[in-house]
Amino acid sequence: MPLGSGIRPSVPSNVQLKNMLVSPRSSETDIVATTLRPLIRDHRDRFGIAPLTVVMHPRRTFDNPDLDFLYRNQLAEADLIFERGDSVQTWMDRLLSGSVPAGATTLDIDYARYAGAEAALAWLNARVTAHAAPPISAAMLVGPLLDRLEPQIRIVHLKLFAQSDAGYLKAALTANGQDPMVEGALDASPSARHEILLNLRALADPETLRAIVEREFAALPARLTWQHVQCFRPSAPAPYHRM
Repeated sequence: MPLGSGIRPSVPSNVQLKNMLVSPRSSETDIVATTLRPLIRDHRDRFGIAPLTVVMHPRRTFDNPDLDFLYRNQLAEADLIFERGDSVQTWMDRLLSGSVPAGATTLDIDYARYAGAEAALAWLNARVTAHAAPPISAAMLVGPLLDRLEPQIRIVHLKLFAQSDAGYLKAALTANGQDPMVEGALDASPSARHEILLNLRALADPETLRAIVEREFAALPARLTWQHVQCFRPSAPAPYHRM
């Protein structure tokens, strides 16, 4: 459920700046009232605010009322919706054309319900160094890890990145029962050292989620050094500005 809104700096024509993309966390909603409209109000002379785009999976459904609440509100406030299979060029043309107003829809959202929906999720972020002897390829290291994690966790969003001297491998899941979206060197040579980053949102309590992840990492054919790990429930949303 990622969201994004472009911010186009208003600068002289002889100054070259890239468009910026703001991408809130995947369980965020009420972006128009808390971000876009305050930006338009306070920085209209500095930036041109592009329409809010919601990127959605066309077959995504939720049987959990909390996630369904977030998902429906994300779609409801979108200026543009981009689905897998849509033309990126067509989306960019509409995004930058000026014909679609930014922040056209604000939500009448129940913030107590919103906080409860956020609290249904556990967030886990981890960085692990894996020392493999004998050396192993990234695909053979993280592929079985994903296979073991997936049936034990109700995944909302999982991103895993592995880097070694032979290249990188990135895998992402947005639901259980899917094939992961994979980028990078699937055929990379074996390496003795891998840096692994895991970013996970799941329907679980943090203690259980962390225990599952640590147990399955421990089953890897490598010696591990945990550089960083945190697992928590997100705090209740409390916007500084809401219009």
